[in-house]
Amino acid sequence: MLSSGLIQALRNQEIQASQKAAELSDKYGPKHPALIQAHSELKEIQKRIELEVKKIYSAVKGEYAVAVARERVIRNALNEQKTDVMAMGQHEVQYGILEREAQSNRQLYDVFLKRLKETSISTDIKVSNIYVADPAIVSLVPVRPQMMHALLIATFVGLLGGLGFGFFLDYMDSSLKSPDDIAQYLPGVAHLGFLPAFDNAENKNNPGNVDLAIHETPQSVFAENVRAIRTSIFLAAADRPPASILVTSPSEHEGKSSFALNLSIAIAQLGLPTVLIDGDLRKPRIHKVFNLEATKGLSHYLVGETVFEKIVLPTKVPNLSIVPCGAVPPNPAELLQSHHMVNLLQRFAEDGIHVVVDSSPVMAVTDPVIIGNRVDGVILVVWAGHTSRYAARQAIRLLSEGKTRLLGTVLQRLDRRQMSVDYKSYYYPYRSKYYRRASDKKSTLEI
Repeated sequence: MLSSGLIQALRNQEIQASQKAAELSDKYGPKHPALIQAHSELKEIQKRIELEVKKIYSAVKGEYAVAVARERVIRNALNEQKTDVMAMGQHEVQYGILEREAQSNRQLYDVFLKRLKETSISTDIKVSNIYVADPAIVSLVPVRPQMMHALLIATFVGLLGGLGFGFFLDYMDSSLKSPDDIAQYLPGVAHLGFLPAFDNAENKNNPGNVDLAIHETPQSVFAENVRAIRTSIFLAAADRPPASILVTSPSEHEGKSSFALNLSIAIAQLGLPTVLIDGDLRKPRIHKVFNLEATKGLSHYLVGETVFEKIVLPTKVPNLSIVPCGAVPPNPAELLQSHHMVNLLQRFAEDGIHVVVDSSPVMAVTDPVIIGNRVDGVILVVWAGHTSRYAARQAIRLLSEGKTRLLGTVLQRLDRRQMSVDYKSYYYPYRSKYYRRASDKKSTLEI
């Protein structure tokens, strides 16, 4: 510590500060400002000296710990070397034994090899009475198996078995795969439209997320279908279009949240003020899509812990705001039945704001039935090829028992291979030419 230049400098400063404090104490009283300042400077210097001493102590202590650890490693290495030396002696003894056995075995092998050669030479000297009568002729056509015959039988059996297995799978498959299945197995329920599986490959210039597809890739097939569904919803009741819509599905992971997000963005793109409410109080995720901190949300408002203005959060999409879930409550159904939920929907209706509510699945909980009779309409999202017609019927039955107004169904994640041939042959070539011309025109205008 005495060799540290900083400590020596601080010691000199301490001596000067002490002398100064002593001189001022002789001239002034103990409460004089100059004397108080001198004592304060002296204490500050002493604190710095103490801090520097602690730093040096910590550094020396760290070096000591490193040295101890290094000594421990060297000692362990020394012990390992001692063990290896002892094992090496044992290996040398074993090596000598094995070397002697190898020499004796080599001598025995030489003896047997010599005897074998003598025997083979004596055998070759004997005269053989065997001769070739006729040389064998190799057949160009195999007797068995008959390849062409076997291939024909295998092809026929494979085709027959494949057709039978295909018909069996189709018979056992009870899922809703196309809009025709919606019309056949869900009679009396309007079909608002379908959404193809979102494919980033067709949006190479502007790849996006399916949750914000209509905002990030507005020229994609997916975005065009969302706008078509928006038109169908508004035309379902031309005299009074639904101002509040609930989006739900029969079960989990069927794309209801992504459709609710895109539908709310599509309505906001019309210039209408829109609010997306995360009504799934069990598994919320709307605020994660927009990367927002949802410290307060719907659950806090329903229990009266916050006010209306603090739960409505703006987003990067123009004319669109969200009401996040907030903390996950232990009793979501009771909260949604409270008068606060009714007041919230009435507040948005009085302000002329369109509302889209993302709710829980119908068959899992009763939340959609509770909110369904308080909004203008309910949309049931169905996953193509996964949702069974029995689950869809059960969900529609539960919604009808809750006296909700079912606007229709939306077929989500429809594979393009499941679309009708006429639709693909007409729409996709038309769309590619249309947007190609639009992009060429836009480039010309920019130039």
